[in-house]
Amino acid sequence: MLENYEAIAHTYSLVLLFLGAKNSIHEVQLAFSLRSLSLMDEGPLVPALHRSLFTLAISMIIFSSKAYNIFPLVPCPKAALLDKMVDPFLHLVQDGKLQAVNPGSVGVSKAHGSKEDDECALKALSQIKIAEDHARESFATIIVKSLENLSESETSTLREQLVLEFVPEDVCPLGAQMLVDATRLDFKSNESPEEAAVISATDDDTFLDL
Repeated sequence: MLENYEAIAHTYSLVLLFLGAKNSIHEVQLAFSLRSLSLMDEGPLVPALHRSLFTLAISMIIFSSKAYNIFPLVPCPKAALLDKMVDPFLHLVQDGKLQAVNPGSVGVSKAHGSKEDDECALKALSQIKIAEDHARESFATIIVKSLENLSESETSTLREQLVLEFVPEDVCPLGAQMLVDATRLDFKSNESPEEAAVISATDDDTFLDL
């Protein structure tokens, strides 16, 4: 199960690498939406899985920030990950890789998804909700301020898109599948996330110059 989060993070990194100069706002939007989803009370996931989804989303925000040279954004999500949401089962390695930790490793005293683990995850999630009610808007503001050579109308459009929820139908099939996999945790396909990283949609309307 934990390896699935690692695989999604790796696939997301491949998407960013594939896009290269064509920086898509939807990749950032996807990460923001997964983060919001992880902090919702409702849903079928237990608290430990919400914590794992939060860690995945924060990692994706950091990956995209570095890929698109939006370096002022990196400290904000990273601080939340390190200060309030230390996931004993998923580690962010050098801001470039999400790594699943073997439950039998030294320092991991409880099983992932156990009652004790869920209680710890629920407490951490509650602290995040209290501390970051408007984080998405704050992230959007940092991104917009860090960009240059944008007209006023482009800046306004970009900020409006960043605060909207991610809609799978608006983007490439890979982005949609990543969202489905991350939220439903339904990994029944024989195709690995890495093999799925072949993007067919390259319509210019999907991209904004960041």
